[in-house]
Amino acid sequence: MATAIFKGGEIQEYLADVVTSEDHNLSSQVSHFAMETGARRSDHIIFNPDEVTISFELSNQNNDGDELGDRAARLYESLRNAYLSRDLYDVVTRHFLYQSMVIANVRATQSGPFQGRLVASVLFKQFDEIQLSTITIPEGRLEDGYKKTASSSTDAV
Repeated sequence: MATAIFKGGEIQEYLADVVTSEDHNLSSQVSHFAMETGARRSDHIIFNPDEVTISFELSNQNNDGDELGDRAARLYESLRNAYLSRDLYDVVTRHFLYQSMVIANVRATQSGPFQGRLVASVLFKQFDEIQLSTITIPEGRLEDGYKKTASSSTDAV
């Protein structure tokens, strides 16, 4: 499969022997409210972030001088570090280019009879980052009696 993962325009070197699947997931939530008759009605559809799961395998075949399964251990460590970094990635799949994706889940299995073999999947979820901004109001633009700052409202006790 033709799958590539980019961070900041640079291709990432997560080398597996084979990508076995790309699982694309588009989902939404439909709001429901009850009518007096007991019937349900809907008035909104809320789209969930895009998700793509990349599944792959890494054999227990040794490279020169590697211990059995050492390649898999190094790959798992690099995936773990990528997960913990909270970095954003672009994921190029056979069917779609996903941008602003974060690693939301890493699942890895090592089972017999091939000790050192790694079967894994990485769930990428779209991350729509919110950026806060401030504005400055020039002097004299506010009417007398108004403050220049804003705060959230609080209930009186």
